[in-house]
Amino acid sequence: MPEGWTYEEGHGQNGTESQCPELERGASATLLTLSNGYLGARGAREEDPPGAPSLPGTFVAGVFDALPGQVPELVPFPAWGSVQVRLGGHPATLRGDRRWLDLRRGMLNRRAVWEVAGAVAAPAGVKGEPAGAAEQTVSVQYERLVSMDAPHLAAQRLTLTLGGGQEAELAAGPDEPGFLVMGAQGPAQHPVPMRSQPMQAQLVWGWPQAADGAAAAQGAGSLEAAWPGCSGESGHLELLRSGVMQLDGPHPIAATADAGASEEPPWALYALWRTRQSGILVAWAAALVAQGSPAVVRRGAGALEVSFSFRLVPGSPAGAEQILAVYTSLDATDPLAAALSAVRQAVRGARPEGGLNPGLPDRATGYAALRWAHVQAWERLWRSCDVQIQGDPAAQLAMRFALFHLLQAAPRHSQQVSIGARALTGTGYKGHVFWDTEIFALPFFIWTDPPTARRMLLYRHHTLPQAQAKAWAHGYEGALFAWESTDTGEETTPPWSDPDPRTGRRTRIWCGETEQHIAADVAYACWQYWQITHDEEFLQRYGAEIIKQTARFWASRVSPVAPDGRPLPRQAGSGAPDSAEPSSAPSDSTLPGPGLQEAYGIAQVIGPDEFHINVDQNFYTNALARWNLAAAAHLDPVYRQRFLCIAERLFLGRRGAAVPGVPPRVWEQFLGFFDLPELAPGDRADGPALEKRLGPDGVARYRTVKQPDVLMALYLLPELSDPATLEQNWDYYEPITAHGSSLGPAIHGLLAARLGKTEKALGYFRQAAAIDLQNSMNNEALGIHVATLGGMWQCVVRGFLGLDPLPGPESVSPCHSLRLTPHLPPGWTSCQVTLQWRGKPITLRATAEGQIAARPGPAELDPPGAESGSWIFIQPGQEFRPPW
Repeated sequence: MPEGWTYEEGHGQNGTESQCPELERGASATLLTLSNGYLGARGAREEDPPGAPSLPGTFVAGVFDALPGQVPELVPFPAWGSVQVRLGGHPATLRGDRRWLDLRRGMLNRRAVWEVAGAVAAPAGVKGEPAGAAEQTVSVQYERLVSMDAPHLAAQRLTLTLGGGQEAELAAGPDEPGFLVMGAQGPAQHPVPMRSQPMQAQLVWGWPQAADGAAAAQGAGSLEAAWPGCSGESGHLELLRSGVMQLDGPHPIAATADAGASEEPPWALYALWRTRQSGILVAWAAALVAQGSPAVVRRGAGALEVSFSFRLVPGSPAGAEQILAVYTSLDATDPLAAALSAVRQAVRGARPEGGLNPGLPDRATGYAALRWAHVQAWERLWRSCDVQIQGDPAAQLAMRFALFHLLQAAPRHSQQVSIGARALTGTGYKGHVFWDTEIFALPFFIWTDPPTARRMLLYRHHTLPQAQAKAWAHGYEGALFAWESTDTGEETTPPWSDPDPRTGRRTRIWCGETEQHIAADVAYACWQYWQITHDEEFLQRYGAEIIKQTARFWASRVSPVAPDGRPLPRQAGSGAPDSAEPSSAPSDSTLPGPGLQEAYGIAQVIGPDEFHINVDQNFYTNALARWNLAAAAHLDPVYRQRFLCIAERLFLGRRGAAVPGVPPRVWEQFLGFFDLPELAPGDRADGPALEKRLGPDGVARYRTVKQPDVLMALYLLPELSDPATLEQNWDYYEPITAHGSSLGPAIHGLLAARLGKTEKALGYFRQAAAIDLQNSMNNEALGIHVATLGGMWQCVVRGFLGLDPLPGPESVSPCHSLRLTPHLPPGWTSCQVTLQWRGKPITLRATAEGQIAARPGPAELDPPGAESGSWIFIQPGQEFRPPW
């Protein structure tokens, strides 16, 4: 496969022995996760038991549940791909393996060598052959996919090949231990009477659950070990039904004992759960197929099992396949019937909704048909968004790895779910949705997959009633979106942290109450989507309502301030009521009127820099709120004057010209930030270490920044700065940013590129890539950092390529043209991207020699940079309106 399409386990590691191998195994399982936006399967090894350091598990989008006294979280399910290898009836030992992601085809591959040593004995007393242990090896090739063509389906295939070039048979007499006879390359030197069956290699598939109606005591226990709180009496899941059946048979088979052998595949495992608090039904059905192999159905220790046995012959690979279907009561009235029906269709080679895929190869059924459709779907996705970097293989791989996880995180099946901070790859942040989605991940989809971007924004519109209820509960008008949200859109931010392992103390978490910039973040994303896609129907039906309701929140949230931003005593009709829990919803009469002459500000908020809690006049919050009000004024004639009045008088912050020693164009991050002492250079450290050493209260006393705040606002709202302003703010804030969040490095790289600091920009790009690929923040086991990946795409496209969308001449209009001002970093000879422009693909390319060109159509994937189609050459910084 061409360069840049394969991520191999361990890529980017330091080459030294890990001080915490458990963390590395958990991180590796995250990196190798497969998903399609509906179903996510962590990349644990197939034989890893529940509770292994790799945290085997499966996630289903939208399935949330709350434990007693806890906030809702994404429910973890067992690992559906669990399979054990046995040789000659004995557990096999893993000698070694290699695992890699095929990024282009969306598959996880593995090659492993298994051996059985000392479990069987060579016969004693045979002339010339001493008694003793014998061993045999079997190589197993694994291939796993989560279908990008059919969101409810996943599959895997295992192929076994006898090692050593010898045939192996097992004698398992009733009165003596089994022994292994290794056939020589010629006739056998020592004929041995065989009194039993040939040696078998065995694959055992199972789930850690009990059968129909039984208490899942053992299964629940093992599942509890893997994901605390997942199952059991006090866990998330109640098992309603489970069992084993012939997929096309008339009745399920109760798997309470060995059910014997059958020559009639396929068999199916099935299970039906219900979440205890949210009441969601979740059904799994898995077809197990091994052509010509008898299936033995039995119950293991707290598990349902189906095993297949193979007589292995040199040069004759054998194997089996599993196809899984998952449905919930959010998808179907009877999810178990839907899952069983989908599996039956898939085994026959048909799509779950019926009919064959166009172009399906002749006689392709089961796994082969599912694999073919999946690969075709991934090919289409890559053609719509590929980024090709020449001259820097490491950057190329990092970029494709980022795109891969963004693509498979997208919820293409529903408009009532969005992308959580860790997508469907782990339990980090409990699967909750943050501002990360709209500000960091969504731009990638707006520019490459507008229908998916639209669905993600419709999730916010679906949760608008809950946003309105939150604003009302805090005494304000309009809509305030939850800082952390799940399926309902209600606020799910935990009010307290987990206890500190050293002190046992909990820290108050204020984000759910005062990190309110998310209201403007969601509005900004709606506006940006409309500007790029020209989707007028979305703006009129959905986006305008979000923008207006969030503007009403800001209009009621502001309060009078002095000219220097200091809060003034509240006055009637000039801001939110004093009561945080009003007896009735406040009326629109509390909105400031157009005749008032006060300046307005926003007190007690948290900006993107979460080192500093509950500050006044945070620049990012005030700047985005002002933008939100101005945008709504163009959409709502009823409140236009009031919105414009507040926007024009909303205090943004002090400038450096008013403070000795600060460059004149620098914006103050919040009121009093310029007056804080700066950390001594020797005390500076990366953000997590700094916060751990000083504590939340200690770090707040210094002029240091967790992640870009002022700089983030200047990127999103370029009208607030010119090149000189951006550079002065960069020079001031970049050295004091500790990067205690994964959100910062990519944005710093983007801005450095736009300022022409290409070497520093490349360093930040690599720092962003290392967060996942090298587990640089030591939390990769909890899931992939989706916002970082979206930031990397923005760093390349908006930073290194310098892409800017330009609106039309009207005061309010979508973008009608583009501008490219590339700043390629050292070593990059060219960079080429494919985007969607007004419903059509367009490829943009820049070279190190300064050539910039565009052409219609998607990128050619192989080889990178292939020149097909007609190129139009563009001057740097030139306004360019594609004629197609």
